[in-house]
Amino acid sequence: MARNKKGDSSIRLEWRSPKPQVVGSIPSPPANDLERFVMISPAEFVSQIRRELQRVTWPTQRETVGMTAAVIVMIICAMIYFFATDSVVYFCLRKILGI
Repeated sequence: MARNKKGDSSIRLEWRSPKPQVVGSIPSPPANDLERFVMISPAEFVSQIRRELQRVTWPTQRETVGMTAAVIVMIICAMIYFFATDSVVYFCLRKILGI
């Protein structure tokens, strides 16, 4: 049980911070705080998922194509870089070892 500066022990806090004496250190709630989790029916669960998916800001087709192109370009750049690095190392090792 933690005491506040006035010595009142009515406030219960669990300090999870490595340095609770540091200004700005925020205590975390106890790990066994399961009271807010309530069992719901599978139908309600699916309904909540659908409502949550309606709130998602989905990327436009243009954004998706742009991001996909960026990923493909980066993969090609990485492929060229690793191929060139591997070729240089292979060439150097052949020269050093005389194979």
